Amino acid sequence: ACVTEALQLQESIKGLVFENEQVSAVNVSGIEFEEVVFHKCKFDRCRFDGCNFHQAKWLGCDFSNCSFQKSYWKKCEIKASKADGASFCESCFKESRMTESSLSYANFAQCTLEECAFDACRLYEAFLSEVKLKKTTFEQTDLTRSDFFKTSLKGVDLSTCTLDGLMVSDGFSELKGARVRMDQAVQFAVRLGLEIV
Repeated sequence: ACVTEALQLQESIKGLVFENEQVSAVNVSGIEFEEVVFHKCKFDRCRFDGCNFHQAKWLGCDFSNCSFQKSYWKKCEIKASKADGASFCESCFKESRMTESSLSYANFAQCTLEECAFDACRLYEAFLSEVKLKKTTFEQTDLTRSDFFKTSLKGVDLSTCTLDGLMVSDGFSELKGARVRMDQAVQFAVRLGLEIV
């Protein structure tokens, strides 16, 4: 199936597999994708605003700098993909998994992440401010300089993650109730101005 033709013809796309496709500057806002597989596809400056993704898979794809604002994802998988600088503002993710993917500089501001998992991902300098986290896990994920301003991490286990330069409010209230390793706790204590003896 050719992704450009399919996108022009329909408001919903179901059960198709797109492989090794390159798509540039296409606006497909509002389309519904169900049980669709994108394999080794590259999307450049494309807009998926308001799209619905249900049981969709992105495998080995590159959709860096694409826009997915106010999109809805359920039971989706993003694996071994690159979405650096992509915008997911005000989107909702449910029961979805991101694995071995690079999401550096991606914008998840004001998203809802419910029963999701980030596993071995790179979220360097990603924006995760004002996010509602429900039963979402982070494992072996690089959160260096990620922005969690006004996002409660209560009950979230960050002990296997890299937290260098994590951006939170001055009082570190976002980290209240989060699980961290001793060396991570020392980092935050030093930033709070405590002297460790």
